[in-house]
Amino acid sequence: MPSEESTASIETLRQRVRSMNFVYAVGYSLEKVHSGVLFTLLRSPEHGPRLVSSLWNELSDSVRVSSRDIPSDKICVGREKKIAKGCVPDMVLTFRNSRTDEVHHIVFEYKVDGTSGYERQCRHTRESFLKNHPDDEPRTLFVFATMGGCRFWKRPEGFLRLDIGDLLEILDEWRDEELVRQYLVALGDEVQRGKLASIALDLWKDDENKRELGYRGYDWWYAYYDALRNGFSSPKEWEIYTGGHNPVLNWAPAFGSELNGANECPFGTIYCEFNWDKFIIKLAWHDGNKDAEGFNNVVDEILKQQWAAEFCRSRRTWNPKKYSSIASFSPDPDPPPNIQTIATWTNDLIPGGFLSICDAIKSACNPV
Repeated sequence: MPSEESTASIETLRQRVRSMNFVYAVGYSLEKVHSGVLFTLLRSPEHGPRLVSSLWNELSDSVRVSSRDIPSDKICVGREKKIAKGCVPDMVLTFRNSRTDEVHHIVFEYKVDGTSGYERQCRHTRESFLKNHPDDEPRTLFVFATMGGCRFWKRPEGFLRLDIGDLLEILDEWRDEELVRQYLVALGDEVQRGKLASIALDLWKDDENKRELGYRGYDWWYAYYDALRNGFSSPKEWEIYTGGHNPVLNWAPAFGSELNGANECPFGTIYCEFNWDKFIIKLAWHDGNKDAEGFNNVVDEILKQQWAAEFCRSRRTWNPKKYSSIASFSPDPDPPPNIQTIATWTNDLIPGGFLSICDAIKSACNPV
């Protein structure tokens, strides 16, 4: 039996996952969340030079760089930009050292739960980038940023690992920034999930209860598997692979529970998904109950809400698929929202617009 202390730790984690945190609302598995936090800080003239210096000095075991030698206008950071056929790194940071006039690069590949082809992907990224920048190899770092189940994967050859523990230490300087504060809380929860994986499996056998702790599917299994693997004398025989797909959980029972059962319709179950810059209402049809009229009534009731009318970007028509999107909502798409916008918008949405949509669903599913 788990100790009282372990059980209390699980309950604490459960309550934290239920708190209003944009990372959980948008989806911890989404790589854009993780790269987006660094991207936002790196582009800031106030924060960029210090963060560049911290990242480089944490990762490099040779040349150290002072923030005083990194002018903010000499920092260039891009996300998901193609550098070769089939090669789109998650983020590339380039900066010039004013003291030496040398250019430095940090190339990031982020993984949360991911797929088993990561080694091939990272090898392609490294080869393609160095082909484009052959003279800069001594001042180029390739980073494998592991934020979820892939923390227990083998590090790709030629890459340095940036783990959750590293980010917790590096970003602590900016914890007074609300965006960073919430992100650090989510990272700390992921570390706790890894420590409690085997206990959580013993306490709760069904997936729904593990989701209440923020477990996304493969991540708890990897943490448990890694603990088991390390107990053997030949851990190399226990390499970890994920299978053929990357499960992304962009909603949690913490938010779904606000529906108080009204998400059960005569013809299906209503789900809410937070997906980066979109809030999506989805329907999972009950077998044999694909009711076009009922579907359209739900959409009509939702769009009567003032909040929904303001932010709705697309309304979906009835279709016979098992899972159907009903409508999607997002902040003003011009300019494209960054992670700061998404964090603010989502935090405002949950207690306001989200609850108004819940009322609309109740009205549509339980007409007077």
